Amino acid sequence: MPEPDDAAPAVILAYLAAYGPATTDNLRNWLARGHINVRRLRAWVATVRDQLAEVEVAGEPNWIRADDLDELAAAKPSTAVRLLPGFDKYVLGPGTEDGHVTPAARRSAVSRQAGWISPVVVGGGVVRGT
Repeated sequence: MPEPDDAAPAVILAYLAAYGPATTDNLRNWLARGHINVRRLRAWVATVRDQLAEVEVAGEPNWIRADDLDELAAAKPSTAVRLLPGFDKYVLGPGTEDGHVTPAARRSAVSRQAGWISPVVVGGGVVRGT
């Protein structure tokens, strides 16, 4: 099994390929529910910094893989409505704490007691109901 410092660059790039753009907090929460030292995470990000681009989401800096920048720039907003099952990776990837996906007013309905993640209705990329 690789050491965390050796595996981190590949894991960070894989996470951003699936869920980017993302903040340092998104990465930290996904990797270990926030139990990783921020300094250590920033050092890991620095090892792949030449493969990343910084973009702004709602006025906040986020990371994305540089290879995905053109695709992100070409993406159009969606008004699609989707029904997602409990524990869906769309919600779990960024984490229920990410207000861009799960608004704070909906978080308690999505993230239930004992770690249960409810099925959700997503409209325009945002959780609208359970």
